[in-house]
Amino acid sequence: MTEREALKLALEALELHLTHHEHGCVYLDPAVTAIKEALAQPEQEPVAWATMLGSYAHVSWGKDRPDYPIRYEVPLYTTPPQRKPLTDEEISRLWSQSLADTEGETYLPLNEFARAIEAKLRSKNT
Repeated sequence: MTEREALKLALEALELHLTHHEHGCVYLDPAVTAIKEALAQPEQEPVAWATMLGSYAHVSWGKDRPDYPIRYEVPLYTTPPQRKPLTDEEISRLWSQSLADTEGETYLPLNEFARAIEAKLRSKNT
């Protein structure tokens, strides 16, 4: 089942359930709206396919898939996941915490602050 098919199935179930609620449902109405918005977006086409052939990996460019037996395939798209940036408040807290970690030193090594930012971004975007 594709993601789009799953969204359609969920929307159908929610709308059926909401037929019993005369004025909607404060918990379900936002979910219905979000699903409808997601389904209104054009479906993105893969630009390539990554496939496993025996013990070899292979990438097929374009919409065409290989016509030989494959173990599995993964569609590849042009749009990477969007990362969530740090807010000014989060950066300020990281700076303060990094300074506190220097245990009384009067300077903060740039590398330590950069590593703190990297760690925070990793945790925020996983």
